[in-house]
Amino acid sequence: MPRSPSHPAASRASRIAVGLVLLGLVGTATPAGRLLPGAVRWVAPTLWAIGFLGTVVFGVWRLFRPGRGRLRGLAALVVAVGSLPAAAWLSGMLVGERHAVGVDGVRRRYHVDLPGGEAARPWPVVLALHGFGQSWWGMREITRLDRVARAGQALVAYPEGHLRSWNDGDDLKPATRAGVDDLGFLRALIRDLERRYPVDPDRVYAVGFSNGGFLLVRYACGLADELAAIGVVAAGVYPIWAEACRGQPLPPAAFVLGERDPMLRPLERFEVSPRASERLWRPLASGGASAVALWSLAGHGHGWPGGPQFLPSLLVGPIRQDWRATDSLTAFLWRHRRHAAKESP
Repeated sequence: MPRSPSHPAASRASRIAVGLVLLGLVGTATPAGRLLPGAVRWVAPTLWAIGFLGTVVFGVWRLFRPGRGRLRGLAALVVAVGSLPAAAWLSGMLVGERHAVGVDGVRRRYHVDLPGGEAARPWPVVLALHGFGQSWWGMREITRLDRVARAGQALVAYPEGHLRSWNDGDDLKPATRAGVDDLGFLRALIRDLERRYPVDPDRVYAVGFSNGGFLLVRYACGLADELAAIGVVAAGVYPIWAEACRGQPLPPAAFVLGERDPMLRPLERFEVSPRASERLWRPLASGGASAVALWSLAGHGHGWPGGPQFLPSLLVGPIRQDWRATDSLTAFLWRHRRHAAKESP
């Protein structure tokens, strides 16, 4: 059998396509990609999509040609199929809806996972606030609240912080230094959801991780008339909260803290600290003692229990996988309604 002619241009194109697939895979399906800024993060899945198509075309072309090129074609198809986790990531980026609201002349964005199936209307709402340095997508990844939406339990909204931060009163955060009105943003977001979707205003909840949790704590009194309950992970009461909300009515709240959380240890030196959250919150919470919960997890660090180890344990401590914060927090949230809570003794 005569040897098939060489196609150097096709070979170079195939190597480029495979390289794009691998580069896109690293940028989309690994924790490294989730740390990229939002605008840059879209480059990786785009490269992957281009490389994937090129690799498949080259693989099929080679596979059906005579000669030794079939082995290369098969290898290219294996690489393409093996990169499909990136396709799953990309499809997740494209589901749901994206909106923006104006606050102080600035467009603030948020993303939505709509309830799946035949979800009963009006829908409950869960606002999910990411941590410092995270993106809305990162919050979606660690909490898996998209599964809550797909199960028809609630509409889930993921607001975007200013430069991946929230104005929780900590001067180290860009949002705090810029004086961003995050309280106004959350209020405007809730109004926008009520305008766009059939949501239940008495079943609007919020969960926050780290910086996002501290924001909910700081403005809890300002959101008491908006939220039926809140869930806070790796955050809690601290001195700035004491000045903002001391003595004012608060929504029901659940706190999840890790006993090996290296990020919160510096706050323990204050008289008001995350460890004291339950004790300080209980007398002011609507609904009384039953409206406050605290889970203090042995062996857990600064992360979302049940979520991925998004940073090395040397930096944030270990993240426990045998207890799912999302399941426990949503069970707590569902027990509360805004008006019912206010009318309880």
